Amino acid sequence: MTRFIKKYVSSCMECAYGKGDYGKPSGELHPIAKPNLPMDTVHIDHLGPFSRTRKGYQYILMLNDAFSKFLIARPTKTVNSVETLEVLRDVLSLFGYPKRIVSDRNLAFTSRIFREFTQKHLIHHTLNAIACPRANGQVERCNRTLLDALRTRSLDPNMWTECLPDVIWGINNTVSESTGFHPYELIFTHKGRLLPNLEASVDDMPVTEKRKIASNRLRQRAVIMKRQYDKRHKPEKKFSKGDLVLWKQSATGGEAKCVNNKLRDLYSGPYIIKRVLDNGRYEIRSIKGMRGYKKFTGIVPADSLRPYRSAPNLSDSSSDEEIVTRDDLIDLLES
Repeated sequence: MTRFIKKYVSSCMECAYGKGDYGKPSGELHPIAKPNLPMDTVHIDHLGPFSRTRKGYQYILMLNDAFSKFLIARPTKTVNSVETLEVLRDVLSLFGYPKRIVSDRNLAFTSRIFREFTQKHLIHHTLNAIACPRANGQVERCNRTLLDALRTRSLDPNMWTECLPDVIWGINNTVSESTGFHPYELIFTHKGRLLPNLEASVDDMPVTEKRKIASNRLRQRAVIMKRQYDKRHKPEKKFSKGDLVLWKQSATGGEAKCVNNKLRDLYSGPYIIKRVLDNGRYEIRSIKGMRGYKKFTGIVPADSLRPYRSAPNLSDSSSDEEIVTRDDLIDLLES
């Protein structure tokens, strides 16, 4: 009987779709392998929209070097892949082509021409799971820093492009907590000159030694961050190929954020696991004919999924003797 009740309660469809997850969140931090040299791995993202300038700029394309934390930012008029590649080619012609680019799944980075660009230049393109900002945490932190700086510098919202170069210069010549060095001095062989009447400070430490120290600090920091993150989270759920799962709709953004949809189901699905990927990611596909079916295939993090259990068969051979106590049963029903 106890097994039947447990199976029946855990298979309640309305609970599965509408009940939230409480307590310690699940999930683990999966840091990417740390490079040893500048411009080996580059994180990219679009920031905006901002107020349209007189030249029509509304967005900023951000490129952040994973090793030195050196930031490159260029204003753009759109977030389409054509303009994104124009800016990217211009920047990489100065700094060289990276081995890896990390981005979210915006259309600019998932288009055919962007894929062809990375293949042509032998760049490994890492696409983050859907609605998983921590997967590209480095560029997200840069976005916050840049926005804070622009707010304090730009008095006229339409003049933000005028402040952008000075803000970027300041960020690149500020000591990074992760490395202990200025991003500028890890890219080049010296510190940048901050004011016209001030010479760059003289530093006898070779840049190769600085990079070695920075590399060790990055690895140590990654270990500490993972330990702290995992301590605040439960172990992430594990699924296998072919499993049926529900996907948390708040992870999809969009209409789930509307005020009128506060009573919408929190989860959608079921979906089928098509592939088990590394770093707690799964490729899921919607199932035709199931509740609220919309054609969809995507890669999502484990912490946005929960197991799908179909309604139980009412003929169950469980015995009444398996019921332990009233409190145990209440705890089961309220879980």
